[in-house]
Amino acid sequence: MRIIDNEKLLVTRLQQMIELLERERSAIVSADTDDLEMIAGKKQELTNILASVSPELMSALKRTEGEHPGGLIPEIRELIAQSSVKNSINGSMLTQARNMTEKSIGILLSCTDRHPVELYDEQGRVPDPAKKRALGAA
Repeated sequence: MRIIDNEKLLVTRLQQMIELLERERSAIVSADTDDLEMIAGKKQELTNILASVSPELMSALKRTEGEHPGGLIPEIRELIAQSSVKNSINGSMLTQARNMTEKSIGILLSCTDRHPVELYDEQGRVPDPAKKRALGAA
């Protein structure tokens, strides 16, 4: 994997991450699980690439703003902050969706516990619901 050793390349990669996070948010909102799965793979690939920032560039990012002569460091810091916020929001949305799904599944399971669904009888046939009704019941 190529080391990210210049500011311009890092800006490009961070912009790609922000675009990917925006696509992820749209997929979360629309509950598009196929797109979410594809995005998760791309996000991991891009995260691995971003982890390969050169020590020199990482050192420049860690310096206070007054210590750096300029360049793209302020823009990079802003893009990192945007990425972090978007990723945090997406994570919260996914957690909320998972909690709602788990709650819905719990409700459905509790309904089947109270009113078991009989799909087949002992012989593997679908039971006749009319046989279960009491005489005179409609």
